Amino acid sequence: MTLTFEASASDNEKIEIHADLEGLKNLRNYIDHLILTDLDDGIQINAHLMVPEWGGSELTGVQVGMRNKLIKHVKIFKWTDEFFDVATT
Repeated sequence: MTLTFEASASDNEKIEIHADLEGLKNLRNYIDHLILTDLDDGIQINAHLMVPEWGGSELTGVQVGMRNKLIKHVKIFKWTDEFFDVATT
C-alpha cells in the first residue's frame, strides 16, 4: 500500500497526494467513515493518518517526490453545517 501526502518542492502552497490503488481505497474508506458518522454529540469529528514513524499505519513513510517534503501527519475534519454558518457570519 502506498499513500503519501507531500508538500510540493516547486510551490509550497501545493500538496501532492501519491498513492497506489490500495492507498486510494484506504483514503476513501477514511473519508466514507467521516461522511457516515453522525455528529449528534459534537460539532466535529476527525481522522488521523500518520506514518509508522509517528505510530500510524495509514500513510507510507516513503517520500515519492524527491525534492518534496513528506507530511507525516494528516488530520481530516468533518464539521457541522452550523459551525460553518456561525464561522462565516
